[in-house]
Amino acid sequence: MHKIERDRKVKRMPSQLISLPSITYANKAKSYLAQYGIQSTVIKTPKSLRKRGCGYSLRVNQDGGQAASLLQQAGFELLD
Repeated sequence: MHKIERDRKVKRMPSQLISLPSITYANKAKSYLAQYGIQSTVIKTPKSLRKRGCGYSLRVNQDGGQAASLLQQAGFELLD
């Protein structure tokens, strides 16, 4: 999980990225988290954070640790 902070005039909660191996898993993870009231957005993982291929990530504005924990417990493969 990676923390991303935005430097904009509008103050926003820092978001966290949860990296997944594919867009399919990212979309499934997004739907899974929505069942728990956790909103997320699927994005292409920034090049600076990619270790392999063209992975996708979920941008979570809430507790990213809780979201990652829920996904791991459900059997989702999370990338470092």
